Amino acid sequence: MLGIGLKKIISEGLVAGGLILNSLLLLLGTRLLTTFLPGWKYGRLALGLSLVGIVVQVGATPISQAALRFYFALSTKGGRSDFFNQIFFYLGMLILLVVLLATLVGFGLSVNGSNKDVLFVILVALWAILMSVNRLAIGLGMLCVEGRYVRLCRAHLS
Repeated sequence: MLGIGLKKIISEGLVAGGLILNSLLLLLGTRLLTTFLPGWKYGRLALGLSLVGIVVQVGATPISQAALRFYFALSTKGGRSDFFNQIFFYLGMLILLVVLLATLVGFGLSVNGSNKDVLFVILVALWAILMSVNRLAIGLGMLCVEGRYVRLCRAHLS
C-alpha cells in the first residue's frame, strides 16, 4: 500500500511528465510542419490556430470558468436548470457570433473573388466552435473531478 506522500509524488510526477512530453511533441510537430509545408501554408495554419485560440480564450473560457465557480452554489439552492440554460444560452451566443463574423468575412472575400480564403474562414470558424464546445465540456467535466464535490456531483448528475 502506497503512502499518501508517495501517491502525491507519483501524481505530480505524472503531471510533470505529461507537460514535458506535450512540450516535446509540440516542438516536433512544429519542426515537421515547417519542413513539409511551404512558408505561406504554414503561415495560414498558424494564423488560423491563433484566431481559434483567441475565440476560445475570449469566449469559451469565461463561460467554463463561470460553470466551475457557480454550479454548486446554484445547484444546492435548486437553480441547476436555470444555470444550465444560461450556460448554453451564452455558448449559443458565442457560436452565433462566430458564424456571423465568419459569414461577413467570407462574403467580403467572395466579393473579391478569393474562394480559397472563404474556405479557410469557414474551416477556422468551425474549428473555433468545436474548440469552444470542447472547452465548455472540459469545464463541466471538472465539476466532478474536485474531490470534495464528487458525492454531490454524483447525486446531481445521476
